[in-house]
Amino acid sequence: MEMEALVQKITEEVLKQLREGQRERQTSEELQFTKKAWVLFSREQANQQYITYLEEMGIACVFLEECTEDEIKQMDYIILPILPLSSLAHIAMGIEGDAISKKVIRGLLHGKEVFVLSDGMEHRSFEKSSQPYFYQMYADYEKKLQDFGVKIGTLEEILSPSQQQPQQPISPIKQEKTTEETSIDNKVITEKILKEMDCHPNSRLCIRQKAIITPMAKDYIRMKKIQVIRV
Repeated sequence: MEMEALVQKITEEVLKQLREGQRERQTSEELQFTKKAWVLFSREQANQQYITYLEEMGIACVFLEECTEDEIKQMDYIILPILPLSSLAHIAMGIEGDAISKKVIRGLLHGKEVFVLSDGMEHRSFEKSSQPYFYQMYADYEKKLQDFGVKIGTLEEILSPSQQQPQQPISPIKQEKTTEETSIDNKVITEKILKEMDCHPNSRLCIRQKAIITPMAKDYIRMKKIQVIRV
């Protein structure tokens, strides 16, 4: 009787493993029909939270070392968790200078959507310490990437349904003569300065003709819908 019980237990365990294996194969097959994102980062170093979010959005992740140049055509998105200074400069100038820039440039040439996580834009960490005109060079590179169609933000912002749908044109709002107007004489306009000034939404901000507006300050201006006037 003990032998029969042991055989029964082994049989049940084998059947359980077979069912689990079948479910895993079904899940793998289903992934072939979801969208695919090439994450330009190694699987070992990737943020598990990002992977989970993408999978919940129905996007299968393929990592840096798991995709060849020929397979780029099969990808729907290219995602950069980190964009180093050198890669930013190379992409902006269309030069395949390193592994990251080469893959992004190839992706753009194949018409793929490219996303960069804003927290991974290395040059932004030097906004407060860098010489302003030198920093502006990298800010201009960032603007070039956006002109190329590269989206910069958090995964939630980039992949939200509202961003995936074409936006309806917004009717212009007539400005009243009583619109608040503020002037600032700084050579470099940062987000911190604007927050300290406490500019109200839909107000006007008068700045120097050649004043530099940092990327984070531009985001703040766009969010507050501030009208910038160079004088």
